[in-house]
Amino acid sequence: MKKTVEDILIQILLGVLIGLLCGPTIAAFLFCLDKVTSLRSANPSITYLLPLAGIVIGLFYGKWGERAVKGNNLVLSVIHDGDEDLPKRMGPMVFLATTAAHLFGASVGREGAAVQIGAVLASLTAPAMKIGNDTKKILIMAGVAGGFAAAFGTPLAGAVFALEVSHIRKYQLKALPAILPAAFVGDFISRSLFKPGDLPALTFPAWSLMLILKLVVFSFAIAAFCILFIETVHLIKDHLGVYFKRMSVMMFVGGIATLGLWLAFGTNIYLGLGASTINMALTGVNVPWDAFLIKLAFTSVALGSGFIGGEVTPLFFMGSTMGNVSGKLLRTSPSFTAGIGLAALFAAASNAPLAMSVLTAELFGLKIFPFALLVCFLSAILSGEKRGIYLTQRVFHHGKNDWITIEELREIKDNY
Repeated sequence: MKKTVEDILIQILLGVLIGLLCGPTIAAFLFCLDKVTSLRSANPSITYLLPLAGIVIGLFYGKWGERAVKGNNLVLSVIHDGDEDLPKRMGPMVFLATTAAHLFGASVGREGAAVQIGAVLASLTAPAMKIGNDTKKILIMAGVAGGFAAAFGTPLAGAVFALEVSHIRKYQLKALPAILPAAFVGDFISRSLFKPGDLPALTFPAWSLMLILKLVVFSFAIAAFCILFIETVHLIKDHLGVYFKRMSVMMFVGGIATLGLWLAFGTNIYLGLGASTINMALTGVNVPWDAFLIKLAFTSVALGSGFIGGEVTPLFFMGSTMGNVSGKLLRTSPSFTAGIGLAALFAAASNAPLAMSVLTAELFGLKIFPFALLVCFLSAILSGEKRGIYLTQRVFHHGKNDWITIEELREIKDNY
């Protein structure tokens, strides 16, 4: 018993240490993203340099990236298998590449970078403490939680996200002593150093059976759009990979395509994070009815061609704008469905419905939680857990009676 208590105390201390590392690093990252976004907004002609930025980032990763180019998929692989270490260069590289992508207008997110930075910072504590392989996996999970929590200001969601995407049952309870302090300390320090703007308060409709039925219909729409998004990204990535072997060339093509979309639609709102449009959707005011479809095009091109960053905030954009439009069609509060859609689309895409339900409660209050829980889980089930944005995420395959990765499952489907 004494050894167990000592292990728990050590994990708590390591979790606090990881949070202390994640907090200021992610705050600096968010500060840089805010500054480059403001710079691009004030000088939109910078976007013309996106194809050249793609070449530079691609050459940068081609020469020094090695395994780091796998991003979150590599993080999940290390958590699952633990046979290899995360490359130390992964953290600073994703920091710089994501900042550059946002400076020049690529439609990518920030969670991918935050999760990778957190995981790398956590992995640095392992050699110093001379810990075993199992504890190393737990610490990387804590880094994922600390990075996600610090980036979005949602410590509970960050902790649940780290547990949910890892799908390692035997570690889930054992990891909590490290994950929880990493998430809460990382979030506290990040918000102390860099405070993002507050989200608008949602307008809630009156509870009724009809409201539940409308949310069920909304869940089907979210699931269908999630499938469209995932398959579009994979389609672009697979086809570009056939014709262009170098990452720099793929990103150049993606930059040209983004430039074409930007000029065709004649607006800056689909570049970068699109935070102002997310806020508009959450207030319930009218947003373009096709905003989520146009953002799908921008984001699929950026991610499919290899730009670094992540999927979460673009999915927040698509989910919230789709929710805003759906709320009007379903004759319920567009602000309410925008808030739920923001979380539900990423819940379905990442197979993390519980984490995203918790995220809504942290962002918008407990009142939304039961409704978000319904839509997040239903949309994740309807879209199919064997389809997701993280190819090395593990799902249960009844045909093999075992847990396998989504990437392995895709290969099985391709062979039949």
